Amino acid sequence: MMKNTDKRQRILIVDDAKLNRDILKEILGETYNYLEAENGNQAIQMTADNPGIDLMLLDINMPQMNGFEVLKLMKQSQCLDETPVIMISSEAAVDTNA
Repeated sequence: MMKNTDKRQRILIVDDAKLNRDILKEILGETYNYLEAENGNQAIQMTADNPGIDLMLLDINMPQMNGFEVLKLMKQSQCLDETPVIMISSEAAVDTNA
């Protein structure tokens, strides 16, 4: 039986555009183990199912639930207490007055 010996840090990429997720993985390279979510609900579920995520890259502009709403829910459920989050956006101008 093969044991999972993957010691790479885990990064959760949350972006509704697959192309953006693929670009981020290409930029960051094979040093990391990637988890992907295409919306806020998936992201919340993934953090619950995968404790110990080392970093989350969170898109600001997504349908249904934007990045700030995701952060608010995760903060309330305390599932992000130990996880650094970097907000990302492919938009030229982003209104951060959430």
